Amino acid sequence: MTDEGAVEAGTRAGGTAVGESPDLRTSGPHLTAALLCERVLVEKDDTVSVIRVVDRLIYTMNTPLNTSLLPPLPPIATFTFTAFIALKPGTRLGQMTVRIDQISPSRQRSPGTLFEFVLGTDGMNLISEIELTTAEPGDHWFEVLLDGRAITRIPLEIVLRPSADSGEAAP
Repeated sequence: MTDEGAVEAGTRAGGTAVGESPDLRTSGPHLTAALLCERVLVEKDDTVSVIRVVDRLIYTMNTPLNTSLLPPLPPIATFTFTAFIALKPGTRLGQMTVRIDQISPSRQRSPGTLFEFVLGTDGMNLISEIELTTAEPGDHWFEVLLDGRAITRIPLEIVLRPSADSGEAAP
């Protein structure tokens, strides 16, 4: 007897279990994590700890936000983060490349450094410092490319606020 809503176990022709995608069994690599943080600790036993995940920054400016009175702003600041990308191989092992491109809110793309590695059965953790210099508030994206193909984007929102003594109220 089967309860309504219960999932029945079974096997399809070709040997895959019901509810299992054949693509997941035969493909890869698989993305385990992609994020920006303050730092990553790797312990003696290879356990990874991600410290202070960053997806939003509030930057306090020393000038009023009324930019119609000012010439275009030069880069306001350089922010430094650690990017953490974790991959598991699936059935795809061997030589690969990862690149993390920056995409500004105005859709300007800055190609990142190309990392070459050999993906083994244990997977791979990419830990890399990233710098972002910008005068542009809004949603910045860090697009992760594996062998030239985008596999995910990491969002980072930058919010500009006037300083307390600039004469403008913060939103």
